[in-house]
Amino acid sequence: MKCGMIGWEFPPFKAGGLGIHCLELTRGLLGLGVSIDFYMPKTDDRPIPPGDGMRFLRVPVEKDIAPYEREEVNLADFFDAVYHYNLRAVDLFSEESQDVDLIHCHDWITVKAAVELKRRFGKPFIFTVHSTEYDRSANFFPVEWIIEIEKEGLDNADLVIAVSERTKNLIHDRYNIPAD
Repeated sequence: MKCGMIGWEFPPFKAGGLGIHCLELTRGLLGLGVSIDFYMPKTDDRPIPPGDGMRFLRVPVEKDIAPYEREEVNLADFFDAVYHYNLRAVDLFSEESQDVDLIHCHDWITVKAAVELKRRFGKPFIFTVHSTEYDRSANFFPVEWIIEIEKEGLDNADLVIAVSERTKNLIHDRYNIPAD
């Protein structure tokens, strides 16, 4: 089996727990014999050593708005970077990974690419939800268009994985996704 995984973080290029999750998940999958094409932002030319069964595909992004480079980022620039990252990930996937058996993405940042790849290639799509906009905003002024992206991912996913029981319940209650 081969998985096309679209991520925003992977050690040593990480900004938080999402990268650690992706590292541990890929280790587990590789241990089960799954090969992985992992898509991540390319911010510089530091090499990433390939692993047995794992290939990194670096998606070009603007260096100064990448997830690893600056402490202060203009949110409009960040959202624009995410938008273009998804477009470029789809293009790179179309060139490199049409032989994958499934597509797996993490959080809203990579949903648009995964949904488009499912549409184009008919591959099953797994969506791991680490948090929702309701969590990130503490339910104060959540950004509606991010909620819409999350809903689009949840509605199009063949399988949704919630990282906690609380996240599962929130997905069920707020997005009307079956609890199973």
